[in-house]
Amino acid sequence: TKESAISDGMLAINAGADTTARVITFLIFLLLDNPTWLERVRAEVDAAFPAGEENALDTSKYASLTHLEACM
Repeated sequence: TKESAISDGMLAINAGADTTARVITFLIFLLLDNPTWLERVRAEVDAAFPAGEENALDTSKYASLTHLEACM
């Protein structure tokens, strides 16, 4: 039924959001625990997306974020 499909969809979104939040939290913990990698990732992201520029949605730059990708 329509109600069942909506309920199942909402459950899947909730479950995915919780899992994503846990993974990102753990990633931040690991980066804070390893300052060398934190600095590598930070420098890489800062170089790709300089402050003051509104290009965070420019997906062409994502491929250059190799350290961040390794963390993910």
